[in-house]
Amino acid sequence: MKKLNGVQAARGVAALAVVVGHVVINRPVGLGRPTAEAVQMILQVGVDLFFVISGFIITITAAQIGATEGRLGAINFSIRRFARIYPLYWVVLACAAIVSHWVPTGPTNYSSELGAAHILLATTSNYFVPVAWTLSYEVLFYVIAAAALIAAPKHAVAIALFAVLAAAPFSSPLLLEFAYGIALAVVYQSGYRQYAKAALLAGAAFFLFGVFVVCTQTLTNLLRVASFGPASALALYFILCAEAKGATFPRAVTYLGDISYSMYIWHLLVLTVLRPAGPKAPAAYQAYARAVSIVPGLEVAMMFVAILVVSVISYELFERSIMKVTKRALAGG
Repeated sequence: MKKLNGVQAARGVAALAVVVGHVVINRPVGLGRPTAEAVQMILQVGVDLFFVISGFIITITAAQIGATEGRLGAINFSIRRFARIYPLYWVVLACAAIVSHWVPTGPTNYSSELGAAHILLATTSNYFVPVAWTLSYEVLFYVIAAAALIAAPKHAVAIALFAVLAAAPFSSPLLLEFAYGIALAVVYQSGYRQYAKAALLAGAAFFLFGVFVVCTQTLTNLLRVASFGPASALALYFILCAEAKGATFPRAVTYLGDISYSMYIWHLLVLTVLRPAGPKAPAAYQAYARAVSIVPGLEVAMMFVAILVVSVISYELFERSIMKVTKRALAGG
């Protein structure tokens, strides 16, 4: 499918929002703890945007595959999707398992025994890579899409939508955000692109509703799906309409989208390594903490630089290589 720079830019913004939220919660930089937690929760809207984008992209891809390749296309689809997720995740998981011997990498109420559930992304309580809880839902959605392609290639979109709606009550309301992406793809592909401004205003209203919920009560998954989910879908619709009318996006922003998966999957581990915490942390951590505290804001700046450097290296040397190898393998050499 044609690369949509607006979607890629949205990916970058989504990843950056999550990263900023976790930096804030790790180093409140003058904010009180309750305020830092509220800011972090609001910036988790990046995850909701990720889910909507995934629903949108997979729907368009599945529709094209179903129309041109039929049931056999489900094989290539599955290989591409899982090659996109698992290899890099396994590298991060291995690094996190090593780091966990010195500093905690996840919540203490999560199991720190590395098992099949971690390897297969079959748990949302991932001690080693906590942000991988979202990947569990991504993988489930990929399975649903692949099954829909096998069942009825030409009706895969409708079947996938029905399956997501049916699975949400038994899994998590967050699956409905993939449904938003599916609906958005159908609307966009149908040519309805004249409501961009109205969508932006409605999206802002939904976002403000989510902010209100965060500031006044607990943001449950259901409330999240009712606020940040629609806000993300409507914002993405606005971006798609703008690009269709000729809007362009700076290369720096779209490149941020290119490295978004690396940035998302690595950033908590980078923060863990840079954060002096844990009873087993080496004494050097204490010296590091004293050194970076000399200059206000230095540690936060170092965190962002470290995350960006690791993300670029990961994308350029690993992700792109995996994508090239997968593409060659599926093309028969």
